[in-house]
Amino acid sequence: MNLIDRDNLIHKNGAPLCDTTTAIVQRRPLLTHCTAISGVLIAPQSSSFSNSNRKTVQFVDTYDLAAFDSCSDIDSKLDAFNELIVDVLDEVGPEKTFVVNRPPVPWLTVELRGLKKERDACYRAAKRCNSTFLFTRYVDLRRDFKRKLSLSKSEYLQRKFEFACRTRLFWKEIDSLGLTKKGSQVHHVPTISPDVLNAYFSSVASGNILPSFEECVAIFDFGNIVEKDLEFNLCNTDIVSVESAIKRIPTNARGLDGFSVQEYKAILNDTLPVILFLFNESISNSVFPLIWKYSSVCPLPKVRYPSSSSDYRPISLLFALSKALERIIYNQATKYLKDYDLLDHRQTGFKESMRTQSAVLRFADDTRLGIDQDEVTVAVFLDFTKAFDTVDHFLLLSK
Repeated sequence: MNLIDRDNLIHKNGAPLCDTTTAIVQRRPLLTHCTAISGVLIAPQSSSFSNSNRKTVQFVDTYDLAAFDSCSDIDSKLDAFNELIVDVLDEVGPEKTFVVNRPPVPWLTVELRGLKKERDACYRAAKRCNSTFLFTRYVDLRRDFKRKLSLSKSEYLQRKFEFACRTRLFWKEIDSLGLTKKGSQVHHVPTISPDVLNAYFSSVASGNILPSFEECVAIFDFGNIVEKDLEFNLCNTDIVSVESAIKRIPTNARGLDGFSVQEYKAILNDTLPVILFLFNESISNSVFPLIWKYSSVCPLPKVRYPSSSSDYRPISLLFALSKALERIIYNQATKYLKDYDLLDHRQTGFKESMRTQSAVLRFADDTRLGIDQDEVTVAVFLDFTKAFDTVDHFLLLSK
């Protein structure tokens, strides 16, 4: 892996830049970084963090928190907090050494393992003794093992399908087992240079400069919002909301600071008051930390064998805590829209408990209603290419 200049790894305010590997930020090393030595992986043992809680509490209690009081803005306070996280993880982060092996398939039962051992032992004996009888026995055992393995695999997948509560989780597990094209394909290393991908990703958008907040407010129609109680204002959050927002982050991807949400969760009980302070500082001052506006862009192939820049999809790896703060803001905004019934009832996207199936059911129901009333149903489906990249912000606000 080559070190790439940081300016080629990040994007700000809608100008995406990418790197074909990952973002590398020069800072103090963490024990949470994995190190491979002769086939042995040394990595943090997240379950052992519970054994270090007492040591973590002692370290945080003795840590000089005066740095937060001396900071004048949210950005410098966030830098001081990142230094605190580095010191805590370097001090109390445990390590575990284990050998990297491929996990066994879940349908390989104890009975099948015993049958496999018997088959292999019979094969070795047949080769050693040059016995026709043992080789015939080996062929029978091999046939029996394949039949039972196939049956066990089918029964396992059938149980998973019958008891799957969510389709997305079901297919995610199937992909992890290597049973689909997505799960079986190897990790792809892009052959296109970062500069070419950067230029393409930057040209995808319409090229128009994003409107400022003042410009958006100037064109928005406030005529129908006359009551004072309809005004929307962000309010400070609490520890319960912050803890819930952090714990619900599903991915362990690392942002430019090098921290994953797993590391925050491991020491959350001791650092939660500081995180709450940072979030409330950002909300009360209406300032989003500058460093959280940057992200590491990773190109992922959209096809199995990409050959051009258009075959890649840019994925932005954000800071873990920035996702939690955005979740808190989202919850407050969504609650306001629900309380005052400001969303269109026909909208099914980006609404809780509403999915693609909701739109399909509504369309099917309207079609059947039209048939019952002897009416003709005409449907027009529009599929916009790169709709999110070319959306007109003023038109969106006016809607």
